[in-house]
Amino acid sequence: MLFFILVWLSSQIVPFVFLPALYVVQYFLECKIVNWEITVKILKLLTNFTFEQVNEERLISSGYILCNHRTWTDFAVDQYYSNASQTGRLLAYIACPASLFNYLDGRAIIINRNSSSHDILKKILEHHRISPYKRIVIYPEGTRRNYSVLENKDSLKQYLKYGLLKRIYEHKQMPVQCFISSNKELVCNEKKLSCRRNVRIKNAISKPIYPAQSPTFEKFIDEVCTEWFHCWKMTHV
Repeated sequence: MLFFILVWLSSQIVPFVFLPALYVVQYFLECKIVNWEITVKILKLLTNFTFEQVNEERLISSGYILCNHRTWTDFAVDQYYSNASQTGRLLAYIACPASLFNYLDGRAIIINRNSSSHDILKKILEHHRISPYKRIVIYPEGTRRNYSVLENKDSLKQYLKYGLLKRIYEHKQMPVQCFISSNKELVCNEKKLSCRRNVRIKNAISKPIYPAQSPTFEKFIDEVCTEWFHCWKMTHV
């Protein structure tokens, strides 16, 4: 617990000692000096986690990055290693206050959990239009999931929220890609108030999935679940 508090304070509160001044300086100099990623580097320095991609698929240059949701560590690891913007509820950003710098960098898409999927997609597309970060991390599970067994692609379907995925399918303009990682919950776990050092995070990236190539939404979801399950097996089994 004490190590968790140290890590949280160091990565979420201590940056407010020096980052605001640097952001002011870079605003007036009109050049990039620092960004939100320094908070991830602090987390990495303290916990000494490593990140290993177990396959050779490359990230799409623009589109939706579908990540599995485990703990607060997701908001650092997934966005940092996919070099993306990220969707998240306001409460999550409050719990991780250093995300303010993520917002200042133009990489945070703050969503209201009670908003319709139509409104959420509209907000995402508006952000995508103006942001230099053309990948967008979303969490189709909607909330933290800690299942330890997936028997097949169909068993995954009970864990997914379909509203935003359906809007993405109907829009048909951008591909999606699964970005699945294991052991994120071991680095920092806010439910258990625990942190662990020297954790190896294993990651797998799926092939791109193009909504326009699926004749129905059900076929699109089948392909997403097939790719997700394949990545999950590579990282969790």
